Amino acid sequence: MRFSALLTSLFFIITAFFPVHADMVLSKVILDFDAGSKLRQDVEVKNTGKETLYISVKVLKIIAPHRKKPKRRELRNPRSAGLLVSPNRLKLRPGQSKLLRIVVRKPATRKDLIYRVTFKPQIGKVKSNQPLAVKILIAYDMLVIVRPPNAKPKLRVKRSGRTLTFHNAGNTNVLIRKLKQCNGNKSNCVELPGNRLYARERWQVKLPKNGKVDVYQSIGTNHSIKQY
Repeated sequence: MRFSALLTSLFFIITAFFPVHADMVLSKVILDFDAGSKLRQDVEVKNTGKETLYISVKVLKIIAPHRKKPKRRELRNPRSAGLLVSPNRLKLRPGQSKLLRIVVRKPATRKDLIYRVTFKPQIGKVKSNQPLAVKILIAYDMLVIVRPPNAKPKLRVKRSGRTLTFHNAGNTNVLIRKLKQCNGNKSNCVELPGNRLYARERWQVKLPKNGKVDVYQSIGTNHSIKQY
């Protein structure tokens, strides 16, 4: 499942025993650019910790996001990159926040363009009064979606017994927020995690019960519930 995750990697620099945290907070973790909308958005990055953060920012284009193991290609040249992030390095003192501007330079034409923007804190010396300490740094991964004109998902759902199969035959992604299955009297409900289905992606779910299942789905800001 490739639902946009907030935390993507955890770095342990073990020089001691007691933890010292360096905290980074983003105002947004998913940016969704519709065709015809403004092609730039600002994201606030804040340091809520007690140490100065040095953050490097990288832009990765996701190749064939519908595959189980999509490729990530780093966009190193800002002149030719389809997505521009500025600045690409940040220094944040404790309690300080700064704005990061994200600009779409190449709009989508036929199907979604998918990017990931990674925020990686740089490692510094551990400062602690304890004889031993552990510095925990967390890298954040932001999902950026650029939708094409006339974006139309064609979500096809097929059920066979307790197996539910999804196929996105359209040109834009669909977010399955969750699945909910209850008894006939709406009791003993079970919720299953969802998934983001990119164009051409297939996804299969094993249901815990035989009854009908409610599928909560979103396309941009449009939300709906369908039953199968």
